[in-house]
This record gives sequence, structure tokens and C-alpha cells, in this order.
Amino acid sequence: MVKQREGFKFVVLEPAKTWMAEGKCAGCGKPKAEWKRRQDWACCSAECTKEFRKKSTYFGWPDLREKAFKRDKFTCRHCGFVAKDVMLTTGFSYKKDKSTFLVGDHIKPIALGGEEWDIDNVQTLCIPCNKVKTKNDAADIARLRKEERLAKAGQVKLQ
Repeated sequence: MVKQREGFKFVVLEPAKTWMAEGKCAGCGKPKAEWKRRQDWACCSAECTKEFRKKSTYFGWPDLREKAFKRDKFTCRHCGFVAKDVMLTTGFSYKKDKSTFLVGDHIKPIALGGEEWDIDNVQTLCIPCNKVKTKNDAADIARLRKEERLAKAGQVKLQ
């Protein structure tokens, strides 16, 4: 089945993760039976909600992409293009960020079952290399969607 993107990731750290699994306040661990607040919320009070949000983390694609760029030293993993070199030779160093010349790419596309938030599934590519890879990925995704539509209609792919 074709997988969809999440868009962002919300990470709950310990001990809040355990407390939530046990049906307790995510901020202080107080059992829900002792709450003076609605029990369908994550925390027993506004103060605990603030504390819980401080200890939890939202992160999105820009954060993961930046980590991949730094890990790969702003270098295309396919052709070896280094964004820093282009900045110096084109005169864009005063306005453009070197990441402008690069793309964060999922090695195995999310739609094909790749992990969206795994740094090991993200690579740095220059724009031309990314265009070639995207074309190939799009063909694979289209093929999978077609197979899913046919299977849903009761048709079987013959070998």
C-alpha cells in the first residue's frame, strides 16, 4: 500500500511516554482518578501541560534535512557536487544559503515503504541528480498505485 507523509513528528520523552501508556498525567504522573480536569486530555492541569510541552519535541522535514546536509558535508551523495564551491564561484555567498543548491531526498521513497523520520533513509543530492532520481521514483510509485488499483478491482497481475 502506498504510504503517506506525516508532515511532522511529535516525540514524547520519558517518563511522560510511560505515564501516558499507564493512563496517568503526562506532566506529573498523577493518576487520572485524582484529576479535577477532563480525563480525555493528556495532562491534569494547565501547568502540567506547559511542562509536558517543554519536555516533548516537535520536529519537521527542515530539521531532518539540515541534519542530513551537515552529515553529508553539503555534498551530493551521487555526483560529489559540493554546494560550498558553487557559492564561491557564482558570487551568491552573500545572499544564498548553501542548502539552496541541495535537496534532502529519501533514499527509499515514503510511498514505497521508506521510513520518513530515519536519518539513514535521507541523503543529500544536488538538484540535477535529484531530478533523475525523482523521475525513477515516480515511475515506481505509479506502477505500485496501478497494481493496487487493479488488485482492488479484483484483477491479478500475471507473471
